[in-house]
Amino acid sequence: MKKIALLILITTFGCLSYAQVTQLKRCSTYEKMEELRAQDPEAFDVKKSEQEQILQDWIKTEYPNWVVQRGGNVITIPVVVHIWDSTSTVPDARVYEQIITLNEDFRKVNADTLSGDTSSIPEIFDVVRADTEIQFCLASTDPNGNPTTGIIRQTVGGSPGGSEMWDYESYLNIFVYDLGGFALGFTQLASGNPNYAVHIDPNYFGNTSDFTYNLGRTATHEVGHWLDLNHIWGDNNCGNDQVSDTPTQEQSNYSCPSHPNITCSNDGDMFMNYMDYTDDDCMNMLTEGQKVRMIAAINNYRPGLLSSSGCSGSRVDAAFSASNTYVFEGSSTNFIDESIGIGSNWNYRWEFNGGNPSTSTDQNPTNITYDNVGHYTVVLYIDSAEVSDVEVHSYEIFVYDENTGVESDIMKVDFTVFPNPSSGKFTVTLDEGNSEIIISDITGKVILNKIITSQNVIDIDLTNESNGSYFVHIKTDNYTSVKKIQLIK
Repeated sequence: MKKIALLILITTFGCLSYAQVTQLKRCSTYEKMEELRAQDPEAFDVKKSEQEQILQDWIKTEYPNWVVQRGGNVITIPVVVHIWDSTSTVPDARVYEQIITLNEDFRKVNADTLSGDTSSIPEIFDVVRADTEIQFCLASTDPNGNPTTGIIRQTVGGSPGGSEMWDYESYLNIFVYDLGGFALGFTQLASGNPNYAVHIDPNYFGNTSDFTYNLGRTATHEVGHWLDLNHIWGDNNCGNDQVSDTPTQEQSNYSCPSHPNITCSNDGDMFMNYMDYTDDDCMNMLTEGQKVRMIAAINNYRPGLLSSSGCSGSRVDAAFSASNTYVFEGSSTNFIDESIGIGSNWNYRWEFNGGNPSTSTDQNPTNITYDNVGHYTVVLYIDSAEVSDVEVHSYEIFVYDENTGVESDIMKVDFTVFPNPSSGKFTVTLDEGNSEIIISDITGKVILNKIITSQNVIDIDLTNESNGSYFVHIKTDNYTSVKKIQLIK
């Protein structure tokens, strides 16, 4: 990319055009790579040439085998979005919009095209327009195996300090903070520096009010770089982006040109490609060659993404607390939902063993009364239609005699489920008999129900059931305990 110096002249014509200003801001990945090169130009150039040869060799010799072995399975990349609240205000909804845009753009299901009609894509380009078979999810499991929403709101400083990065081999890190107006976003190519995040200014992240870059295509562009795509003009006059099915073009395009925009003796620039600089509503495609290059980059420079567990967790994580977990007989307590996840329209189903009322569908139930001394369980089932998942969380309430101040001798019925996840057969081990075991699916339908008298080890066979989440309930006269099991065959 050529550096352009702008001299502001006070004339009768006023000020600079919008196009000139935006030309400085679209992307500074090239400049970031040049900063890396400046540390040792000779070594950088040698490495760049070697890395490019590795990619081209892999594409030629390994990609056909990879396609067969992969069997059409889509690559899913876990994403963690770090937001610096001190310099940006990005609600969770905008993060979800951005993930949707990435998936639509990379999977070729985006509705917008050159003029809102897919028939307007020039035929010479439409034939190479690709579903990259790469998709993205907000991480549901962090590097330590704990549940996460995939949205991290940083509270220290106004920009990255160097320690915020999650495992770059297993996650795509996106940093959202004020870039100071010098760029919409930037990153570094996978072959040059895989240990790098995608940086995006909040004004261009997700669907925004910006006039030109308002549809989340800044992230699409930068993630393309993160997966080793070059700018389509090769960052040079009639340069080479190392992809065979993108036409050579003279330089970057802005706004939204008309086809054919002929340069470098081509049949027209592919200005609608995500790796050009056109307006968000002008971009709509990646090519088959770019798809293959990104898959090659993942296999050679980011192979940990292929086995990452970042998307393996549940999208919602049920949690709650009580205003008082120790109450006197005949007293009441309130419950406060603290669940996390990406769903906005959640359904709640509470079970208050020993409580009155015994069930509730409120988000934050109040005045749940316990009339008898004992040790009871509260169970919360939560599901979000947006993500089609269910979680369960148990909680204990201790009820004391107001006169004696002591709890009854009713003890918790503990049990284990192994293995979990299971292929269908698993074992439930109790610490005592005289219980009822109930297994239900996520809709509440009872799959199995049996009374346990003296057994402590019960073999369960659900091999005829579908993959998914099920719940094992152990009930006694005074206690209910629930655990979730995942069937994966």
